[in-house]
Amino acid sequence: MEGRRKPGIYLVTDTGAEIELILADADGQETLLSKRTPAEDLVAFVNRDFSEYQRKVNALWETHPLFEPHNDVLLSEYLDFIAKALPLTEMIRELDPAAYLDVTLQAAQAQAMEDNGDPLFLSRKGAAIEQALSTPFRIQNRLRNLFEIVFAYSERDTQQERFQTLEQTWPGIIDRDYAVRFIPQQDSKSPVGTRREYHPDGLYELYLIELSLYFQQNKKRIARCENCWRYFVPRTTAETRYCDGEVNGVPCKKAGPNNKRKLEADLDPAVDTYNRLRRSLSECVKRYEDAAPWERENMVQFDGQQYDDWIVMAQEMKKRYLAHEITAEDFLSAIDVFDHQPHKVQKLQRPEPKKSLWHRLIKQNIDFDPARELPAMSILDLRQENAEWVTITSEQRSRWARGGHDSLHTLYGGDAPIDLSESIHDDTLSIPEEDQEIIRILRSAVQDYRETWDKDQSSRNRRTSSSASSPRRCPS
Repeated sequence: MEGRRKPGIYLVTDTGAEIELILADADGQETLLSKRTPAEDLVAFVNRDFSEYQRKVNALWETHPLFEPHNDVLLSEYLDFIAKALPLTEMIRELDPAAYLDVTLQAAQAQAMEDNGDPLFLSRKGAAIEQALSTPFRIQNRLRNLFEIVFAYSERDTQQERFQTLEQTWPGIIDRDYAVRFIPQQDSKSPVGTRREYHPDGLYELYLIELSLYFQQNKKRIARCENCWRYFVPRTTAETRYCDGEVNGVPCKKAGPNNKRKLEADLDPAVDTYNRLRRSLSECVKRYEDAAPWERENMVQFDGQQYDDWIVMAQEMKKRYLAHEITAEDFLSAIDVFDHQPHKVQKLQRPEPKKSLWHRLIKQNIDFDPARELPAMSILDLRQENAEWVTITSEQRSRWARGGHDSLHTLYGGDAPIDLSESIHDDTLSIPEEDQEIIRILRSAVQDYRETWDKDQSSRNRRTSSSASSPRRCPS
């Protein structure tokens, strides 16, 4: 290549099946990352753990005096912020070299901003640096939302169906122009080769290019593990529910099926009854066959052959029940060999994932962040006697929004399993007419308050700008 590349990220590919990333820094040094498929690179980024880095970056934004309301900004505050902010990038140097390069290049551009005379210039400059530092986890959150809609529940879909879901949700999201040049092969007579070198404008464009390349093939697909909810690339074309990873030392392929049975039992008491009865009969047979002949007179007369006949019948009835050919009551009556009492069963209903409030919120805003959009709240239900304030955490609101859908490990594998019945919150229930009128009044009052507040804030800003003293200049 003639000359050196400009600082930034470069994606090189031939057929699109595999990609290479070249990282060119401001000093002219270039780093070539190992080859991988677009699906593997996308999954690696979405699964990456930026939590500690994000915590420290956000804490700096929330607590540093540079961002507190004031009429003028001290140069010492800006310099203190720089001294604390820039070292944070070292936390992701090894974790994600591409993200590290993008952050450092953006932060350098922000530092080069020229004073425009604004009294709050240094604060705005610091905010630009803060914005650069937040790029990795902001882009990751955006891609996780995209994955939630397109890949989380599409293991049985075709690539065409996944792409249609993407286009229907965010039309034209990857239909854009990218800086690209073609590199001819050395032994080729053709002036334009098939090898392409893309120069994306930052992390987001990089992963949009990879997403475009991903949808140009049909051999690799992205799925989500039902046990840990991490994304992965299945090894075969067969439907794959669990990844090859592990949680707390237990492989997902081992814990997943066990947790899945617990979920099925919680969602369907009839299946739970079937499982308990199967275990009870198995223990009954073992006790009966291990007992001496004279001991069997006072035991339930149920031997191995009877159990074998029962399990064949029970499995067939379960199959018919799950196929909706018989009711839960008929299913339980058929398999209950002890008392044949009438059975009343009420299933625990979860909304379809794609129809949940969670999906609706993401589709409305690809940058949806539950920590920001679903904060903790306190409610006082005045319809109740002796009403008391009740606090609903952000985590609880998120579980409600997901309609009870969560990773199997979160539901059953942790030290404090979640009560599934408390995670299902039906937001489609009809609201009484009198309550609807109250809601309309409250919404109108909130809207009036917002308009008044916006006017007051605008007037206050104008007064502040006119009375502010001349800003201190940042040394070049």
